[in-house]
Amino acid sequence: MTKITIKDKGIRKLLNDLIKQTGKISSRSQDYVALLGAIVLRDVEDHFNKQQGPDGSGWRPWSGPYAERMRKKGKSGNFILTDTGRLRKGWQPARHRTSKKGILWFNPIKYARTHDEGLGRMPKRQFTWISRRAMKKMESDTAKFLLKTNR
Repeated sequence: MTKITIKDKGIRKLLNDLIKQTGKISSRSQDYVALLGAIVLRDVEDHFNKQQGPDGSGWRPWSGPYAERMRKKGKSGNFILTDTGRLRKGWQPARHRTSKKGILWFNPIKYARTHDEGLGRMPKRQFTWISRRAMKKMESDTAKFLLKTNR
């Protein structure tokens, strides 16, 4: 399982305060998680589209034998990590857990972690990270949500 954890202390504090204010399983906290989940999903999809990790560098290209295998399958024009689409489709806003520490989104596809962390002989191709742009959107939307909640 691959997961995204929000480590930013400010966002985590806001999340914890929000959970305390609205209760663990209230419709407002579910609305908030859905709001953030949509941002996370768009950001992860953007990483697949751009095929790049958090440092801005592109993912390592396919190995020669794998590129040949994809060519024979008629998929030589595919993006990296999108042979069947299962890995990318594994990211869904509803796949999350909430706790006192924050919100954890996850991808249940067994090989997600292998690709993201580069385990075994697999090159690291990170896609489970949050961009600065997405963090700013989360901060802005959190502020708007809290203002709306406190009215």
